[in-house]
Amino acid sequence: MNEKEYDFVIFGAGAIGSSIGAWLYPHYNKVCFLDRKEIANELKEKGINIYLNEEKDKIQKINVPVIEDLNEKPDTDVVILATKNYSLDAVAQEIKAKLGDPIIIALQNGVENQKILPKYFSKIIYGTICWNAWKDSPSVLGFSSWQKPEEGKPKTGSLFLGTVGDKNPELEGIMKNIVNIFNKGFDAQISNDFQNTIHTKMVTNLGNCVLTLAGHKFREISSMKTLAKITTNVLNEGVQILKAAGYSEYPMDGVTSWGLVGLGAKLPASISKFIFQKKVKHYPMNSMQQDIILHKGNQSELDYFNGYFLELANKVGVKAPYNQGIYDVCKEEFAKPNFEPLDVADIWEKIEGNL
Repeated sequence: MNEKEYDFVIFGAGAIGSSIGAWLYPHYNKVCFLDRKEIANELKEKGINIYLNEEKDKIQKINVPVIEDLNEKPDTDVVILATKNYSLDAVAQEIKAKLGDPIIIALQNGVENQKILPKYFSKIIYGTICWNAWKDSPSVLGFSSWQKPEEGKPKTGSLFLGTVGDKNPELEGIMKNIVNIFNKGFDAQISNDFQNTIHTKMVTNLGNCVLTLAGHKFREISSMKTLAKITTNVLNEGVQILKAAGYSEYPMDGVTSWGLVGLGAKLPASISKFIFQKKVKHYPMNSMQQDIILHKGNQSELDYFNGYFLELANKVGVKAPYNQGIYDVCKEEFAKPNFEPLDVADIWEKIEGNL
């Protein structure tokens, strides 16, 4: 099949959208960003400045096209949706009103987008992000790759694309073309089992709220042993829920295997803390920490991760006391106007009654 070229709009110049654009644009220039006026103006003036190979003293500046309204690009073929779940419905309505029914690439964490987007669009490709990214300012971007480094190649992230529901040969062909385009700038692959892919990734996301609640990277952790115990049990409950619901593990670089998650939960906390501490030491800020702590917001993806798993646990009859306890504490604490991370000992005291 001959490669077809598409005009892309990246809707949302946050950390994930910016990293995709920064990697892709130097190799494929039919890409532009869309964001609100103040962010668009900064990107127009300063471009995207991305840390090369995760090193802050090595920055590449990439001047990228930016628009403030979809009406500026009526010929758009593909919209890469790099917005959060909690704003997705409003964004989908805007795209529908201005562009009709373009190809959509949905990069939200979790599976909520599978409920929202089919109400508006017929050609949807879903993505699973396998890297961490953050913004030090609207125009300065950092990322942490989950890839195994390849000699002579700059680090990027990995993106798994897939479709859900009945197979659509036309959409499968479009997806193959898009993967070929993406591979000009970063690693993209097709998952032939997307539901297992996204659910495998979601297990790792379950720990985001624990690290946010404890203020990892923002305050001293008084007991790594306790933090390890809570986090590994939250993740292990997630694995048990997925297995009971009929999902299978989809191996991905950088995603902790279900077997290792289970082992971590079984080991004495005095031992597992060392494994956990070594791993968590290199974690950058996750998306929930950015939303709740860095940007001081009260919207997060808690319901789309932990809330979703608790609903699934109830359906399949699996007890999830760690997830329920952490979810309840997070709902209470994140709703406070001036959230401050809790000491790990206080978190344990709040959830211990659930266990």
